[in-house]
Amino acid sequence: MALGVALIAPAVAGEMPRSGDHAVHLARGWLALEQLGRGHLSGWSPYWYFGFPLGEFYPPLGDLLLAAVYSLGGGLLSLPQAYALTFSLAYVGHALATVRAAQLIGAGPLAAAVAGLLLLGDPGAVREGGWIFTVKYGVWLQPLACALTWWGLASAAAALGVGRASTATATATATATQSAVRSRELIPAGVILGLALLAHPIALPMIAVGLPALALAAGRRRGAAGLRGALVSGAFVGAVALMLASWWVAPLVAHRRWMSSYGQLFSSLGAALGRLADGQWTGNMPAAVGVAIGLGLVVALTRPRTRGLRMLAAFSLGLYLLAFSDVFFALRLDWLAEGFSGIQYQRFLVCAKPGLFIAAGVGLEFAWAAARRRRGASRIVLAAIGVGLAGWVVADLWAAAERHGVGALRLERRERDAGFDRDFQRFNRWAGERWRTRDGFYRIAMRGPRHDHTLVDGILWSRTPTYKIGFTPGETFVHKPESGARSLLERLRVRYVVGADARAPKGAAEVVRFGDIKVWEVGYDREFAVAEVDGEGLVEVLEEDYDAGVIRIRLENVDAGARLVFGVAGHPRWQLLRGDREVPWFEVPGRGDAGPATQAERAAGLLREGDPWTPNGKEPLLIAADVGATGDGIYTLRYRFWRPVDVVGVGLFVLGLAVIGAGLGRRSGARLDALLGRVAALLGPRALAFIGGLVVVAIAWRYVAGFAAELDTAVGRFYTLRVAAVDGAAPGPMKVSRVIVPSIRMRAGEDGAASITFPGVDVGPARGGGRPPILGWYATADETLGRKERLAKGMVLRAAIRPAGGDAPFVEAIAVRPRKVAGRTPLAIPTDAVADGPVDLRITMTRPLEGSNGYAFGFNLDLASAAPE
Repeated sequence: MALGVALIAPAVAGEMPRSGDHAVHLARGWLALEQLGRGHLSGWSPYWYFGFPLGEFYPPLGDLLLAAVYSLGGGLLSLPQAYALTFSLAYVGHALATVRAAQLIGAGPLAAAVAGLLLLGDPGAVREGGWIFTVKYGVWLQPLACALTWWGLASAAAALGVGRASTATATATATATQSAVRSRELIPAGVILGLALLAHPIALPMIAVGLPALALAAGRRRGAAGLRGALVSGAFVGAVALMLASWWVAPLVAHRRWMSSYGQLFSSLGAALGRLADGQWTGNMPAAVGVAIGLGLVVALTRPRTRGLRMLAAFSLGLYLLAFSDVFFALRLDWLAEGFSGIQYQRFLVCAKPGLFIAAGVGLEFAWAAARRRRGASRIVLAAIGVGLAGWVVADLWAAAERHGVGALRLERRERDAGFDRDFQRFNRWAGERWRTRDGFYRIAMRGPRHDHTLVDGILWSRTPTYKIGFTPGETFVHKPESGARSLLERLRVRYVVGADARAPKGAAEVVRFGDIKVWEVGYDREFAVAEVDGEGLVEVLEEDYDAGVIRIRLENVDAGARLVFGVAGHPRWQLLRGDREVPWFEVPGRGDAGPATQAERAAGLLREGDPWTPNGKEPLLIAADVGATGDGIYTLRYRFWRPVDVVGVGLFVLGLAVIGAGLGRRSGARLDALLGRVAALLGPRALAFIGGLVVVAIAWRYVAGFAAELDTAVGRFYTLRVAAVDGAAPGPMKVSRVIVPSIRMRAGEDGAASITFPGVDVGPARGGGRPPILGWYATADETLGRKERLAKGMVLRAAIRPAGGDAPFVEAIAVRPRKVAGRTPLAIPTDAVADGPVDLRITMTRPLEGSNGYAFGFNLDLASAAPE
């Protein structure tokens, strides 16, 4: 704890870090406080983008912690000071949670202390935890969630008797005692895991795998009664966790199609093994720490003090392996659950780190313990080895910490420029005065580098709705445009554009300047344009109250083809009414002429893909309705704070509180234990076999369905060995338009070519003007789009066919030159060159020998019988 406080001493003293995402977290905290003041945990906020459902998609624990710290300050703390203390609690707390997990799982005091110190001193890397990710970039909720999950699982392990030997459960010997369910001992684990779920959803897969494995391990050696008790205990812990988080998780799951996908693959396992040879389990890890982790994992797997340590080693390795792309594709986790195609897999390294650092402590502790058990010369040698390993770890970690700036907090918006902070406050006072004296709704647009969030928290003082041109972290709502196009700014009702060291927007006049901060006024005549008609018709805005969730307008003189468009982002909580009659709405682009999307299409997952880098407002975004048939009248767009899913979520939360209260009471706890004991008694061999069978069948069904869906694709043919002449082609995952999809990856060899043949493709009979084509797509991976290297000129994708089963030469059917563009490019391969019968299809990619072979390129084809008649 002392080290953690020392590393972030200014934050502990109330000075807010200013690097990375910290300003975004502060702004969210203010928005959440305002919303809580209106009596809502979640609701619609007009302050970012075209509005967004604040508190629904992004983990709420950080906002709630900030609200608690600010409120407990009793008015003595400013909100930035409260944020600094909140961050300090989370940063030091995630190390203390890891220390506590080590103690509960059965590690000694030295191992627990080492784990906490390594977690705090870890330089880390982007999406890999450590100082760089947690402090410099300000992404601290996920490391906190992972540490809480380890603590919760370790607490459950201790209660189930597979952790430290001092727990009551571990000392029980009689089978009847071992099979008992003790809710009082299990409740802390459930509460901690519930907090982890509220901190970050990545805790969910950790809990889903960790708790059942823990329960099975606890009951495996206790006979049937012990196994039943352990399984019920594990289920009880999971139920408490889910009930406590259900008020947030239930709406999140129900509305998940309105969440943005941020799927991101990590490196291959082969590349990881190369880094491990250098002692690096994760980015910027000192080699000495890596060696200590390796030693500790071996000790935990082969000579553990408790069974919990063996589980710790296995679970840590499992989480670590999940980060790598080939492991993901070998397990085909996207078949198991669609959500696995939208995960940033590198973040599983953050999940594994607490366990890995506990293992490092176990390794160092083992070296010292081995020396203490010996006598004479061997004791001296082993002690020297222990001292040497510990010294190497300290020296290597110290050097890495200095090299990567561990302990260096940025406290100014601009480094070494305190005047910029003063200029920013002058701007905020000016903007706040303009907002207070406004005669209509408008927004400010902030301009700057895409990932620069320097001015985001100005909303605290100006109170003005703000649109950031560029990426805004701290929210996962799907409708997050980043474009600064004039037509989109008009839809947003932007009045002022603000930037530091930015060029003047086209056609805008500078109205004021505060040091480097410039303010331009853009053409603004849309004060009442929350709704407008595309087509003939007049709109009068009667009410625009986002606090109450109501927008009322009057339509007059609309024609048959009129479309009503609101400057509000689509979300299923919005309901459009004409009088008492509901009017169906859909989503239309904020600019451009792309087609609309219905709520049913989005709910079905048909719109998961999006621009891989900068959503530009040309995608379906705004609420719209065709009003030609419904005609003139008063229309009300109402935000439904409460839907059936909210009632279910809050009801489960209240039930969870009741269960906790019952479990903590003496008499009520005894009754709850007796009830759980009766449930355990009902789980006879047949019941256990039935439940286990259901789980196996459910998982198998998902895999069978996924396999069947891909059976007649190019990827599916690999699984059934229906390919030939494979050279430089292999199935693998590829991120295309933000979603991880299966593909055939083409990697040209030294001869500059890669190829694969699909024999016996049945394209169906000729009809109409000829034989149907073979349909599919090819794409450039999103990660390649982000590189500066250009696609090598001369790269060609060719498809050739011949009659199946013969030795006839292939006839080229199509040749395309791939371009470095986002998304999937449709591919239609003509088959008229073969008059009838199945064909052999050969796909070849060639590139110039001097071209880059690091270009990530892939394709997939539908090789079932031709397109339907």
